[in-house]
Amino acid sequence: MQDNGESIPSAIIIPAHNEQAYLKNLLDSIRSYGPRNTQVIVVDNGSTYDTAAVATAFGADLMKTPDRLYPSRARNLGVANVDKHREALIFLDADVELTPEWQAEWNRTASLILENRLQVTGGTYDVSKAPCWLERNWFAPMRARKWSHINGGNLLTTKSLFQSIGGFDPDLETGEDVDFCVRAHKAGANVVINDALRVHHEGYPRTLRGFIRRERWHGAGDFVSLRHVLRSQVAIATVVYAALHIALLTTLVAFLVSRKMLFMPVTCAAAIAILCLASAVKMLPRGKYSAVAQATYIMYFYYFGRSLSLVDALRRMLRPHSLRHA
Repeated sequence: MQDNGESIPSAIIIPAHNEQAYLKNLLDSIRSYGPRNTQVIVVDNGSTYDTAAVATAFGADLMKTPDRLYPSRARNLGVANVDKHREALIFLDADVELTPEWQAEWNRTASLILENRLQVTGGTYDVSKAPCWLERNWFAPMRARKWSHINGGNLLTTKSLFQSIGGFDPDLETGEDVDFCVRAHKAGANVVINDALRVHHEGYPRTLRGFIRRERWHGAGDFVSLRHVLRSQVAIATVVYAALHIALLTTLVAFLVSRKMLFMPVTCAAAIAILCLASAVKMLPRGKYSAVAQATYIMYFYYFGRSLSLVDALRRMLRPHSLRHA
């Protein structure tokens, strides 16, 4: 087996829902920096625009779903269509782009992945090639943190391990990559974050509104069940954030009516500020506190988006069939 990884039969699985613009750039980067001996599978996940046309023009194997599935299910569908002789699996999101660094690291590590089939690796997202202030003050510092899991949009593993643990949990809308890494680790796999496998993430939000929408969606996986809530520090902090806001509104109304006990809404507001500040400090890499004010400001909207996830979860409990995806 060659050291440069070119002889290793691999497959790239890309779920894509109406991401034709991003997808074209990803496929171009795969042509430039991806493995030569690879099968590219695009799972057109219920798209209504030109995703399928972009994939077909590239020459990718196209899987189409009539309805939009959870990314976990779309990835599993992609793996089910991987050629039998391909063992290395590469999961990429449609809004990332490979880099020369990714190519060089693949060439160094591809054979090692197959020498130890119980292995999961990949890198955290780098910001876009032209980052906005949200990326510079939020997403860039997050990349330097120590993570316990690998993002599903830049994850490498083997078909043997994937099949042995049952793939991604099809019932998880988000957080399926965290769950996959946890189950892989329990199965004896090495879960190794390797940021030399560098990708640009071009799909990061560029406005606070988009940021809130993103966190609302990402938070869904934390509120699937009480078990998921209790094992997630973010979910617990979100519940505290929401409870403090309820207390703030309640005590503020009481003060406006009675003109007494102003300290109660002030205390609630201070507690919210402290929660956001403490979370921002924890989020930032050690010694990188120059952006703590901006991070604290963004953290408030982060928890706001996650609180909307909590509201969505409560709505699903009351109306279990109205908000469920296929």
